Amino acid sequence: MPIPIGCIRITLSKQVSDATTEARCLGAHLVKLIKLIQPRLPICNWYAADVSAYNLPIEFSSDHIPVLIGNTEVFVKTVGLVEQFLSGIFWAVPSSIKCPKFREDIETLSDPFLDLGSAVVEIRAFDTSYFEIYSADERVLQCLSELFADKIVRPL
Repeated sequence: MPIPIGCIRITLSKQVSDATTEARCLGAHLVKLIKLIQPRLPICNWYAADVSAYNLPIEFSSDHIPVLIGNTEVFVKTVGLVEQFLSGIFWAVPSSIKCPKFREDIETLSDPFLDLGSAVVEIRAFDTSYFEIYSADERVLQCLSELFADKIVRPL
């Protein structure tokens, strides 16, 4: 199972109606991130666990058991309807893997540098504030680093 070689922390924000407040960790922000990395990924199915959000369009798993959401198109449509994520873990797993493996410690705050299981990418939403993207694929991390002028955090 691959160990993430790095992580990018990305904070995207949108001015809300009163123009003095910024909303972060929106469903639209997650859609943007997925669309940016999708060309660098194999055809994937997306899974989610430990999800808490405003305006959930489906019954996401708020416990620590990964649930299949669907292929990238279905996942993008689903998370695009979410108003804002409080927390959550999302995995892109190659669709060729029929019985994906996930690590046992599945919580938003668990150590992210353990392993990715069958996933090629793991995205975590933190406290309506930011997303962290983990991958063992340098191309995914480099793409996001360049687009958001952010450095790649490496495990110690």
